[in-house]
Amino acid sequence: MDYKHENLKSDALRVANKDTPATTIPFPVASIPEITRRDSDVNTPIGQNAPICSDKVKQIFTESKIGIESYDAGQKQIETALRQSETRLCRATELLEAVTEGTNVLISAVDSEFRYTYFNDRHHRELKRLTGKDTEIGMSLIDVLADMPDQLKIALELWSRALKGETVIRTLEFGDPGRYRRFYNTRHTPIRDADGVIVGAGEVTTDITMLMQTQEALRESEERFKVIAETTPVGIGVVSVPEGKFLYVNAAYEKKYGFSKDELLDKCTPGIYWDIKDRGRVLGILKEQGIVSDCEVKFKRKDGTPFWGLASVQPITFGGKPALLGIFVDITERKKTEEKLQRLNGTLAALGRSSQAMMHAKSEPDYLKGVCRIIVEECGYKMVWIGFVKNDEEKTIEPVVYAGFEQGYIENLNLTWADTERGQGPTGTAIRTGKVSMCSNMLVDPAFAPWRDAAIRCGYASSIVFPLMEETKVFGVINIYSEEVYPFSDEEVRLLSELADDLAHGIMAIRLRAAQAGSEEKLRRERNFINAVVQTTGGLIVGLNIEGRIQLFNRACEKATSYKLNEVKGRVFWDFLLLPEEKEPVKRVFKEIQEGSFSADMEFENYWVTRDGGRRFIRWANSALRDENGDIQLVIGTGIDITERKNAEEEILRTSDQLRQTNEDLERFNRAMVDRELRIIELKKQINELCVRLGESKPYSLNYEEPEPAGLQPEAS
Repeated sequence: MDYKHENLKSDALRVANKDTPATTIPFPVASIPEITRRDSDVNTPIGQNAPICSDKVKQIFTESKIGIESYDAGQKQIETALRQSETRLCRATELLEAVTEGTNVLISAVDSEFRYTYFNDRHHRELKRLTGKDTEIGMSLIDVLADMPDQLKIALELWSRALKGETVIRTLEFGDPGRYRRFYNTRHTPIRDADGVIVGAGEVTTDITMLMQTQEALRESEERFKVIAETTPVGIGVVSVPEGKFLYVNAAYEKKYGFSKDELLDKCTPGIYWDIKDRGRVLGILKEQGIVSDCEVKFKRKDGTPFWGLASVQPITFGGKPALLGIFVDITERKKTEEKLQRLNGTLAALGRSSQAMMHAKSEPDYLKGVCRIIVEECGYKMVWIGFVKNDEEKTIEPVVYAGFEQGYIENLNLTWADTERGQGPTGTAIRTGKVSMCSNMLVDPAFAPWRDAAIRCGYASSIVFPLMEETKVFGVINIYSEEVYPFSDEEVRLLSELADDLAHGIMAIRLRAAQAGSEEKLRRERNFINAVVQTTGGLIVGLNIEGRIQLFNRACEKATSYKLNEVKGRVFWDFLLLPEEKEPVKRVFKEIQEGSFSADMEFENYWVTRDGGRRFIRWANSALRDENGDIQLVIGTGIDITERKNAEEEILRTSDQLRQTNEDLERFNRAMVDRELRIIELKKQINELCVRLGESKPYSLNYEEPEPAGLQPEAS
């Protein structure tokens, strides 16, 4: 926004004209007689009713001409000086605007009638907040503040005193309390022209509301300091510089550190730092920054117990001498909460990392080592070890892995879970009960006496043991050691219990995975063996799903049919391997198998058609391969190619028929020959009998015996 600066400019012009030497006319203009001229001679001056040819007139004319030329020269000098002054004024105005517009100071000016001749943007905005009006150059201060009579009265007084030549400095509260009210430090001064005449007044105002509020707060604070210092729970101490002697301590300071005022006042600071290096750290911050703000420090009480404090230190003047004011807030509980939260976050992180460790572990020892390391790193515990229960006669506990600070502690534990002295510790108790067992303070717990000295040497102060369970049976423990007493919160115990459960599950999973890997390897070897048997056996082996599609086709099948597995796999076998007259019966059988009304376990014989159209006669024995639900996955057919035997049997049948016919012919021939022989024998017998009756010897000797006719005795031959 551009504002006019008429008075400033006019003052500058007056100064410029004052500094420029004036050129005067050599005679008074009023002394020049009236000169007239004729219309016919515009260049000839004439007097009233007289000719203009006298010497006196010529002299006057000549002198007048010289004076006019001198006046013109003077006017040019004045115009040049005016332009130079205007240039200087513009530069001064630009500088003034740059300075006044770039500051938070309120600057304004009025003329003698209280009309604004100048104000900067900061003043314009602040005046709008106070009045709600958009003020312009030339507006009257009286009109601007017309709605605020009390404030107008104050303003007129200050401006009027400045217009009378007085410089007025005033701190005042200005504005409508219900609208916008601020504290200002004002300076009103008169504005004079080059001749020292007051032509207006200027105002330079600073908003000191924040300062006034701060001062008021400081005043109130000072009034309350004594009461607060003695009643506040915050420890306050003042130490002299450079002596380092206590000049003041409040009751809270005495209580926090355990020292009385008599033990502190006019004495150097005792050993209040848990770590003396912290003192150097605090003084280093003070030296570098000039103040210490909320520095966390671990302090030590008179009795040697630690506590955490938030220290703030700053230089002050106390009793007229340089000193340091120290304020100490006890944050022990907050630090405990933070440490608890940190441990809980660490435990949560350990939970996540332990699960990942299980997924990536190559072996059980790798997994156990990883979990111990994760707990130490994430939870900040001193040491962690994992052990397994042994069911020997001594009921010993065997540590297998650990992480953290150990120094030979584990190898000398000699632990047992028997109900003996060395079995009464947290580890043995956890195994016997199947529950979490804790030693919150190893220094005083009588059950921990057998291991106390070794634990103290290693810096252990407490421990907690979680049983590792497989269903209801304890098979191991995870033991966690801390360097603090009573460190385990309920929430932390809950999360660590969850971690222990995950650990037990992980161990079982890894063992199961190892067993499964062993089983898979065994299964792989068995599968390879079976495959070798299937492929090298002389019998045909084919595997069919319940739709009749080929899934298995061994080398004997390939040899018998001249088809390869990759040619037949997935094809319905009756489409190309069976005789046309056998397809429909086989389809019905497979449909009944699908419906469950027909057993897949059976034996039968049929022909397979080979690639070249030949036939092979196979004797089959089928069995069903079922899944865990009893559903048929494959119908396994084991066959023997009996084509040659079948051919031989048919040849035997044909030969048998021929032999039978021959036998029949022989039988007929034999019967004929036997009958003839029998008749001859019978005739010989009759002859012999006749000769006997005649008293002669028998002429024929018979070489076989046959039953004698009834009534006759056999005769020796």
